Amino acid sequence: MAPAAPRSERMSWLALIALVAILSLAATDRASAQICEDGHWIDAVLNDGRLIRLEDGSLWQVDSIDTVTSSIWLPVSDIIICGNRLINEDDNETVHARRLR
Repeated sequence: MAPAAPRSERMSWLALIALVAILSLAATDRASAQICEDGHWIDAVLNDGRLIRLEDGSLWQVDSIDTVTSSIWLPVSDIIICGNRLINEDDNETVHARRLR
């Protein structure tokens, strides 16, 4: 059995791991910081919530895991677009989606 590392060495490794975790979270936050667009609304919910068409004609494919949420959204609900997220302001719900056009 290998001897245990001295306490100060173990603390250094823990500090390094904590620093890497913090830096990773900070990088994720910066990457996800996006400009959001409000003033949109749903024109149609199509294909059991798999597709959402907005008033500007844009078509969004909803992630399969989120279609249970988007399938019950109503036309004319106010939407905020934040990158790959559609936020339904009326229902206070968010789905992940990819813009098709």
